Amino acid sequence: MNRNETLRDLSSETSRVKIVQMTDLPQLVSAFQRRSHSVGFIGGCFDVLHIGHIEVFRFARKYVDCLCVVLDNDTSIRNNKGSGRPVFNQQIRSEQIAELESVSLVTVWDKDIPSDLELANQRWHSLLESCRPDVLITNSEADPYWREKLARCNILGMQFLDCHLKRLTSSTELVDSLGDNLAQLN
Repeated sequence: MNRNETLRDLSSETSRVKIVQMTDLPQLVSAFQRRSHSVGFIGGCFDVLHIGHIEVFRFARKYVDCLCVVLDNDTSIRNNKGSGRPVFNQQIRSEQIAELESVSLVTVWDKDIPSDLELANQRWHSLLESCRPDVLITNSEADPYWREKLARCNILGMQFLDCHLKRLTSSTELVDSLGDNLAQLN
């Protein structure tokens, strides 16, 4: 059974089968793994989807059968990046990312991600422990928490994959360069 057949089998909905609740992740990860599919997690804001994001997702998908994108929620982004962010709300970001062929599942953090590094890492650690994906994917060029995630993967016996892609651009740089014109999009 391939990835798409597994997704259809695991859900009665076909239109938004990729967008799932955070609370359903442990069960979904386990179901994929029982069907011999490797599961990888990658997380972030992915606020203004750009080619750098696409490259990271493509890279990650080469190493896993099921790529799950864990999105920061709107409140967390606003708290960490400022009042003008996110440009696109979590529903729009979820739908955009779910449309990508390289992405299998999309979820949004159900609680705010603290701006405090230690607390944010604890949140990721809890998610990894409860879901036990096979691989955690990150781009150390853009992820300030990558060292802590690597350490947690080593403790849990998970593979850590750093895509080492040079940052082609960033959402923050795009937002800064476009300025007030983006306020009209949301």
